[in-house]
Amino acid sequence: MPIARPVVTPPRPATLRERLITATLAGGVALLRHLPEGLVFRAAYAAGLAAWLVDRKRRTLVRANLRQVCLGLQARGLASPTISAAASDERQLARLTRAAFGQWAVSYAESAVATGYSPERLRARVSLPTPAAAAATAALAPARSGEVGRIFVSPHFGAMELAGLYAVQVSGLRVWAPMETVANPALQAYFERTRGASGIGIVSAVGASSHLRDALAVGDDVAIVSDRPIGGLGVRVELLGAIARMPVGPAVLAVESGAPVYAIGVVRTGWGRWSAHIERLDLPAVGTRRERLSAVLDAQARAFERIISEAPEQWWACLFPIWERRG
Repeated sequence: MPIARPVVTPPRPATLRERLITATLAGGVALLRHLPEGLVFRAAYAAGLAAWLVDRKRRTLVRANLRQVCLGLQARGLASPTISAAASDERQLARLTRAAFGQWAVSYAESAVATGYSPERLRARVSLPTPAAAAATAALAPARSGEVGRIFVSPHFGAMELAGLYAVQVSGLRVWAPMETVANPALQAYFERTRGASGIGIVSAVGASSHLRDALAVGDDVAIVSDRPIGGLGVRVELLGAIARMPVGPAVLAVESGAPVYAIGVVRTGWGRWSAHIERLDLPAVGTRRERLSAVLDAQARAFERIISEAPEQWWACLFPIWERRG
């Protein structure tokens, strides 16, 4: 049964300036794919360090966010010795802050370079450690006839787009992902075209809920980045020892569809090397709707904490406001 896409208003025509910006981006991506990837990734990291040096306001925000991350991981018993040290040592925290800017920039370079990988190259570059491999057996097996699809949730972490690419190109899954609309219609069309070419079905975030429910009902899978609300208020959730806001959409989708939910993160382990973290969330089958929604959000937050603990500097949501201000 075909899945109906939500009806959206046709975009306005792009201006000349918007078309030039998009053409420049497309040309830059094409150029990067012809350069040695090690050079591209290292240059991107250096550019991130330059941003750390000049952007004092954001540097202060990232430092404060990472301090909360380190304290939160320490309280949960998830902090490595290095992270525990950064919770109280200003020099260690400064190093972590610097690295966060570099890793943030590398994530953009990966989107340009690694998303063009073949299935064979993805399989060779992304490792599945033992815990992840066990979960991947269920998470990455195509749904059987009559089975509901799966919901994959992830934070803005590491090589985020590689998770979807691996699922589609290596495991052969049919995956749909909502995408926020950008103001530049030419750029929006470019993102839809390039991401759609990877095999991931793209649907506008506006009115996406019914489309995603239909996709799950026919055994397709849904991937949603859900550690911070974009374009909405979100729901208050405890994350790493403080109150943050998360989008409620994935939880609503899980409760209404009964689909299993997996948390996924792809941590960067070297230049062009990654390791996957996959775990199924333990969700209640009974309770009021509000109780079940709360349980999904809490389980998601705990899973995200475990993912972030592997490399807090790769959680690039830290470059934006996360937690509610106290007092």
